[in-house]
Amino acid sequence: MKEKAGLLPFTAGGLALSCFLLVAGVMATAVQPLWGRTLVLLLPALVFFAVGAAARKGRLGPRTAAALTAVLAAVFFLLSVFYVLLLSVWTATTVTTDVKYYRRAYARISGREAVCARFPASVPEDARDVEFSYMPRFLQGGEVFRLSYTAPEYEITRRSISLQAAAEWSGPDAEWFRMHGQPGGEGDSVRYQLFGSGFGNHGEECCVLIDRAGGRIAFYYSDW
Repeated sequence: MKEKAGLLPFTAGGLALSCFLLVAGVMATAVQPLWGRTLVLLLPALVFFAVGAAARKGRLGPRTAAALTAVLAAVFFLLSVFYVLLLSVWTATTVTTDVKYYRRAYARISGREAVCARFPASVPEDARDVEFSYMPRFLQGGEVFRLSYTAPEYEITRRSISLQAAAEWSGPDAEWFRMHGQPGGEGDSVRYQLFGSGFGNHGEECCVLIDRAGGRIAFYYSDW
């Protein structure tokens, strides 16, 4: 009898655990998985298992265990739906700055030929003072990818030659901004504009900046 009393809450716990694993599987595909916040969704399964264990030990009667499971199922369902929606917003608006997620972010933008050919698929081992950020697309917002680092002279030279041949436009970064009637520009950096449309407005842009004096390379991609 005690085993039957715990059957319903254990079944509910199994279903809750399956839902958690489903959400965790989707979260694993994010550029920066929010595992800590995702683990909150494991709570309903643990509560149902606790109710089932109490019913099997005779601490809860069959009717009490069934009623409690039904109430908890309704409450957890509503709360979980709301929390999953909230979790999806958090994931979609998280700006990633940890370099360990660089490969995941790069995979999101590498479909463009210029990006695949000119951006590094991984951060070079000899790169120093690395700065990285990735903002995923969300609603009307844009997708923005940035990587910059201090590089050895041989890489600066190699990339300059390669980019010069591939760029739609190249020249002083400040000149690029003047051409578009906007203030800006990064010092003495040379801009290699790989492609772009709608500069200063909604559009897609991809460029690389090289500052020879500072020995720094910056990669930029955005799609608004």
